[in-house]
Amino acid sequence: AAEHALTTGLPTLAICRGLQVVNVLRGGRLRQHMEADHRHMVHPVTVRPGSLLAGITGESRVTASCYHHQCASGLGEGLVAVAHAVDGTVEAAELPGAAGWFLGVQWHPEDTAANDPVNQRLFDALVTASRR
Repeated sequence: AAEHALTTGLPTLAICRGLQVVNVLRGGRLRQHMEADHRHMVHPVTVRPGSLLAGITGESRVTASCYHHQCASGLGEGLVAVAHAVDGTVEAAELPGAAGWFLGVQWHPEDTAANDPVNQRLFDALVTASRR
């Protein structure tokens, strides 16, 4: 499904394992178990200025609700890291030049979107991209 979405240009918001699947599909690697995992925690992530994520959120820092103990240890072909946790973990990646709109986040924006307009903007951006 991930390969189909990427090759056909289907707008895609890859969340948590979704980002991990896309990363591996593109030849990236995963750290199977993080020493200090990011399970059941909410923490800030720093967003790269000028990225799609920065344009969507309008922020340089986003609050991320995480449940992961795996993460990218090396990004796959074409993926660019656009957000990091304080410990350096890649928390978001984009695929410039993709056939369609793509954003992957390692956190769960659905956990806080109802009360956090910044995380809700991720879903709004996906809907907007899907309408095009």
